[in-house]
Order: sequence, then structure tokens, then C-alpha cells
Amino acid sequence: MFKIGGIVFDIEESLKKKESPGKIKLEIRGKRLLIIADEKVELKKGEITNIKIKNIDIEPYTLTFIDAYEKHPMGSVISIGEEISLPFDSKRRGDYGVFIAFKDGVVNKGDVIGCVVLIHLDLE
Repeated sequence: MFKIGGIVFDIEESLKKKESPGKIKLEIRGKRLLIIADEKVELKKGEITNIKIKNIDIEPYTLTFIDAYEKHPMGSVISIGEEISLPFDSKRRGDYGVFIAFKDGVVNKGDVIGCVVLIHLDLE
């Protein structure tokens, strides 16, 4: 019992020393980037597929939001990613987009298939 009480006391004391643990300050520093197909893909209505895209560099502590306004006539990108997901505090890269086809058609290399908004967070 004493050992557990001592651990709890140590945790409480360490938290008292921090002014605001886990506080995040949102700084309006971001950019809007086009998602551009880097391959030609034939699609069928309702198909969900990964499309290779021109690389999008994502700095550590950056949130990504898919812009719902910008989309391709054949469908929409619902997310971007890379083969192995990396932690939020690591430099990341989007090299494919998950695409949902609304109708049959083709996405050509160089087509704008969506847009991503990158918002950088500063940790205090």
C-alpha cells in the first residue's frame, strides 16, 4: 500500500510542477495543397482504391484535413498516407490517396484529384 501511495504522490508532485500539461497552442500557420495523381487508373463506380500521388511532405506536429470542395469528376480522395504510418511527431509524406469512384471513368496522371489542408501545431 505504501509503495502505491508513494508512486501516486510522485505523479501528483510532477504534475504540480507543470503549468499546463498537454496544452496545445494552435497557430494559424498552414497551407492548402493540390493532390495530383501520379499514375493513370481506370475506375468502376463504387470502387475504393489507392492512387499514387505526387509526394506531399508533412512536417512533424502537422494535421491534415481533406478539403471537401476540390474533387475529381470521377470521385473523391478521402485520405492521404504512406505505406508505413509514422508518429505525429515525425516527418511524414503522403504518397498515395485513398479514392472513392462515383462513376466509371479514368483518372489520368497529372489530374487534380483533391486538395489537402496542412495545419501546423506548436506544442507548449
